[in-house]
Amino acid sequence: MLTTRIMDVAEFCKFHSLVHVHEVQSLPRDKALELLCNKAFQFEDHQQCPPELTELATYIVEKCEGLPLAIVAIGGVLSSKGKDISQWQNLCNILREELESNPQLVVVAKFKLVKMIDLEGAPLHSLPEEFGHLFNLRYLCLKNTKLKELPKSFAGLQNLETLDLRQSQVREISFELNRLQKLRHLRIFNEDYSVDFSMASLRGFKIHGGYGSLQDLQTLNYLEADHGVNLLIDLRKLTNLKKLGVTKLTRENGKDLCIAVEKMKQLEYLNVCSTSVDDVLDLQFISSPPQSLWHLTLRGPLQKLPDWIRALQNLTTIVLDWSGLADDSLRVLEDLLNLSSLCLRQAYDGQDLHFKEGGFQKLKLLKLLELKELKMVMICKGALPLLENLHIGCSQLMEVPSGIQYLRMLENLELYDMPKELIETLLPHCGKNNWMIAHVPVIWVNIKLQGRLHDSYTLQSLKMSEIATTTMPRMRRGRLGFGQWPNGSKYGGN
Repeated sequence: MLTTRIMDVAEFCKFHSLVHVHEVQSLPRDKALELLCNKAFQFEDHQQCPPELTELATYIVEKCEGLPLAIVAIGGVLSSKGKDISQWQNLCNILREELESNPQLVVVAKFKLVKMIDLEGAPLHSLPEEFGHLFNLRYLCLKNTKLKELPKSFAGLQNLETLDLRQSQVREISFELNRLQKLRHLRIFNEDYSVDFSMASLRGFKIHGGYGSLQDLQTLNYLEADHGVNLLIDLRKLTNLKKLGVTKLTRENGKDLCIAVEKMKQLEYLNVCSTSVDDVLDLQFISSPPQSLWHLTLRGPLQKLPDWIRALQNLTTIVLDWSGLADDSLRVLEDLLNLSSLCLRQAYDGQDLHFKEGGFQKLKLLKLLELKELKMVMICKGALPLLENLHIGCSQLMEVPSGIQYLRMLENLELYDMPKELIETLLPHCGKNNWMIAHVPVIWVNIKLQGRLHDSYTLQSLKMSEIATTTMPRMRRGRLGFGQWPNGSKYGGN
């Protein structure tokens, strides 16, 4: 592979040999500097260039002439140097000497020896076919890029172990995926967090041709299951999978998925999404579920919770969206010995929700979101004894859960788009129910902005006259979405 700033050099190479010339568009100076800082300070809390390094950073992006691949490569090197000005100066000196001795070429490298390439966040819209010639490549990250398709030459990456295309625009694999026999981790999906949560907000990918021979595959997220008669048949062969995500599962395909999952004895993470809120997830066909399973997400209508969930005593996290369950169905979850996180979004159609004494003994995080019929929550003394985080976003709930005062371990209470009447009852000094939550150190009131983004306010900062206005005093902590755990990480996908 040859990278040059001189078009005549590229045309000369094209004329004298069978090569493809790929002209990369340069970035504006401000975007180039932003990209360099994102890569160089990727392990820092704030990915901003300190004043003492600004001059050196500007020099680097100028010498790279705005080329994204060059900036990303140098930024990756700088990420291990921290903010040590002497290290940055040393790299600039090396770059200057190289350009002085070889003024026409930015890089002339034997990329065939490269084993890892991380282009996360680079403004790439396409990749040259030559990428498929990197025979020794083991790890390729194209996360958060503008890529829409991969070159067919990718079938030549026969030593590739990880392909990460999360939050890219790639929707299908058109090359012969089954040629990548050493592939272990395949992550291809895009979730739109700027819109309301829906089935359509999470998009997986399509596979053309077989993939069942990829015996080393451990991660497969998110496979669209509504095309190809043999798609789920091939899935049965991937017995070493540890993480599996499936979207667009039809009711008719539920049995085929269950047969495949039952064969995956090492499976730890399972995320299944239906085609629509009207297409039932029929997952009752498992008699011996993987005992290693610790995370289960089911997105779609359920006539009842699968019976096999009772046997998952290592399960720590359950996410149920659009399930439409009745109260007796949720009783199955109370006795799961290691369950620590439970999220219910449009998952329960009852008006009352009762947490009985002795139930959910290890639960630390509970989310009750968009339960549109819910009008009352009762927590008995002895229920939820270890609960630390409680998130509530139910528009018909007029009072804080009865018995919340028993949750002595509760550290954080999050209220999303709750009725004005409920917030008023909790206000310090004047709220009639403030005594029930007085022991909770942190209470946030979250007001919807757009999609799943919310602005956050502390309860202590609110006044009665300000609750109904849009000018409430903000205690900034960033914007939080329904699709996030308290630490900000997304729970929808991996």
